[in-house]
Amino acid sequence: MAKVTTSRANKDYPAAGIKKGDTYYSWAFFRGPTMRSATYPRPSQLVGSEKKSNALAVYEDLEDALAAATTPEDIKAALDQAAEEAQNSIDEYDESISNMEEAFSGGSPAIEEAEQDRDNIQSFLDECESASSEVENLDYVDYEVKPDQDPEKGEVGWDNLTEDGQSEMLQAARELAESVSLDL
Repeated sequence: MAKVTTSRANKDYPAAGIKKGDTYYSWAFFRGPTMRSATYPRPSQLVGSEKKSNALAVYEDLEDALAAATTPEDIKAALDQAAEEAQNSIDEYDESISNMEEAFSGGSPAIEEAEQDRDNIQSFLDECESASSEVENLDYVDYEVKPDQDPEKGEVGWDNLTEDGQSEMLQAARELAESVSLDL
């Protein structure tokens, strides 16, 4: 990952939304331009590999979606979307690994690193699918139902739960989703 430095702007950087006197963050890759941001950069911005950046962005998107989720269905949808995007990253890594194997028939540390990253993304995908299934299997009747609702008379849904019941169920779904991790 690139090293991030904090500076005070001596001039405006309009492309980055930085004005003279603002504190900003900067980083650069080997022989690359200096990148600037008014906010601390995300991990996906700090890696030089586009494949790795894309994979880290999948995890960041999942974190953002989980933070915005208001129902267990939102959390399940976020996990499903992350699994789909993770599969796209795996496909990208597979293509890259195949190309490297053609170029370096004797093997290469770069191939081994790419295979390790691909395997880690596969683990992330598996965790997303598992957490999604567990969220889907949360049972509404396990949470506090509104007093005027009778779970025995029909299916209980999100709208039939008390505010506390909804809060508890959402927290349980969030905890399942937050157990998912991506190590790259």
